[in-house]
Amino acid sequence: MKYPVYVISLERDTKRRQNLKKQFKSYDEFEIIDAVDGSKIPSKEYYEYMINSLTEYSMMTSPFFPIFS
Repeated sequence: MKYPVYVISLERDTKRRQNLKKQFKSYDEFEIIDAVDGSKIPSKEYYEYMINSLTEYSMMTSPFFPIFS
């Protein structure tokens, strides 16, 4: 069975992306998805996402790891 591989990576991290392409070249489906740079998100916008996550999923997220309630 074939499984696609998706890698989330910052667009500016070109060296890492090249290494990933080499590492996963044998896979049938391999796709790099542009990551969101959390350090570029304004605090107000981040907290709006956090409140929505808490309301919808009873879970808060942090810039480092999910925090379960």
